[in-house]
Amino acid sequence: MDTIQQHGPQPRRHEQIAGRRVRYRKPAQTLPTQPFAPAFLRHRFLPLVADHPILSRNRRVQGEFFRSVGNLAQLYRLAVLEMTGLPYPLNIHATFVHLKQQLEKAHPALSLVIVQTKDGTITLATAKAVDLQSTLFYIPLLPIFNLLRRPKALQISPILLSLAAFIRQKMGVPDYRDRGSYMADVYSILEQWVDDTDADRENKETELCYREFRRAEVVGDYMRRKLRQPVRITKLFSYLQAFEPVGTWQNRLLALGVDFLKLDLAFPDRSLFGEIPAGFLEGEEEERVGKDYYLSFVYDNYSWLGEEMNDYIETSLQECPVVDAPLTVQYFDQPQSKECHDSTYEMECLRLLNEFAYLLNNITYAEY
Repeated sequence: MDTIQQHGPQPRRHEQIAGRRVRYRKPAQTLPTQPFAPAFLRHRFLPLVADHPILSRNRRVQGEFFRSVGNLAQLYRLAVLEMTGLPYPLNIHATFVHLKQQLEKAHPALSLVIVQTKDGTITLATAKAVDLQSTLFYIPLLPIFNLLRRPKALQISPILLSLAAFIRQKMGVPDYRDRGSYMADVYSILEQWVDDTDADRENKETELCYREFRRAEVVGDYMRRKLRQPVRITKLFSYLQAFEPVGTWQNRLLALGVDFLKLDLAFPDRSLFGEIPAGFLEGEEEERVGKDYYLSFVYDNYSWLGEEMNDYIETSLQECPVVDAPLTVQYFDQPQSKECHDSTYEMECLRLLNEFAYLLNNITYAEY
């Protein structure tokens, strides 16, 4: 399996469901015989502007914000309402809402946000998310591991290791043996299910399941040590120079390796995983697809454990409304002459990940 086509809610750790308990209600209190003050007279209202480190800088914040309003309106020819009659910070909120509605109607792919730049300036910015096309980019490690000791694979296994090391070190993609990662939790949940459903550990089928879990741990830990070595990346060029591909699969591998080198040359200081923000466009919804949900190294896609993993993810990521996708941001703290949302790096990374996963999932082992 190369990709999975659906998202859904964040999985929760597997637990036994407790029986439903009946909660006994207390008797209703007797109503008072005398009239009492309305609720709003007994409620303590908080001030509109508290001692927030940003909001307390009244004049500065308004000046920076409304300068960015002018820059945004000029580029996209948006109407700006007069808000002098509204107190601060309601004037900022009303202006933002009015501009956001206009922009998203004229340019649905853009989202308007208020951000603080690295130098502390408060400004409007537009964000454009990269379309993931409901794809999960899972790189299986077992196919590489299986080829490492095969004599006929001496040419391709170093290239595969180097590409995987590039993804790990340069793109920052986690793996299923990283503690606290989404994929680590998935494998833990699957093993817990085996514990709960197969009480007889002496059963042959159950024994095979546990053996697969232990092998996944061995493969994952071994490959982690390999992929963390910087030398794997530095030797990629020499591996490709000495490579003499035979057949369609090997020619695609050579082309892929060259594309990885081109990406590194064009964007030497970029990291895909590290640059994807969490909750940038939406709030902290409980059910959301985080970046480690769709970017990860996995054990395998076609073993028993791989199929169980795929089934679990397809079921658990069905209805999730929010995805932390890669995005580009354009700031309006300065006048902008044109729209600048260049997602070349992000799109190329995703293309290379998808191609690498395809090649790993379609190795003909009989040739090696």
